[in-house]
Amino acid sequence: MATLTSPTRTRPATMARSARGVLTSPKYGPVLVTGLLLVLMFVVGGTRYTGFVSPETVLNLLVDNAYLIVLAVGMTFVILSGGIDLSVGAVVALSTMIAASLLQAGWPPLVVIGVVLLATGLLGLAVGAMVHVFGIQPFIATLAAMFLARGLCYVISNRAISITDPFFVAMAQTDIPLGGKLDISISAVIALVVVAVAAVVLRSTRFGRTVYALGGSY
Repeated sequence: MATLTSPTRTRPATMARSARGVLTSPKYGPVLVTGLLLVLMFVVGGTRYTGFVSPETVLNLLVDNAYLIVLAVGMTFVILSGGIDLSVGAVVALSTMIAASLLQAGWPPLVVIGVVLLATGLLGLAVGAMVHVFGIQPFIATLAAMFLARGLCYVISNRAISITDPFFVAMAQTDIPLGGKLDISISAVIALVVVAVAAVVLRSTRFGRTVYALGGSY
């Protein structure tokens, strides 16, 4: 005589397999694991340190790491396309040194911003040409760019240069009130806007689909 297995006995196993499948999924797994690690970090920090999970602390973390968020967005496109870039930190240092030296020489702030974007953009274009045209591995090309950017920093100056231009100081110190004792900096707002634009580009544009397709072809 045939026996029937109770659905309640197989349900936990089915749920476990589904959860394991989601966590190991190449589409959703990395995001979910990162989110779980973030939640775990805040839980542990909240139990060990007073005020760790307060809104003020969260906003301060956002403000202090706004530039890293922008860099992470750019690196997301690179990694999704199947590449890697080791020169990001050195290029950030180079852009800062160029801006500081030009401001010290009396250049207008907006012109300095344009020069920095042009110089670092040309460096990125050169690295991309090395990878695409000459077939050099991204690891090697960006490693060379990293050493080049570091060297150029020392060519510009071997000492720290303070940025005291009123425009840059105002951009760094101006806060946008959110109500109560909460406020946010302009740089944090820019970082959030960059994240939102990148999400739309990756999800809803042909360019974003092409990025995913390039990465999936490896």
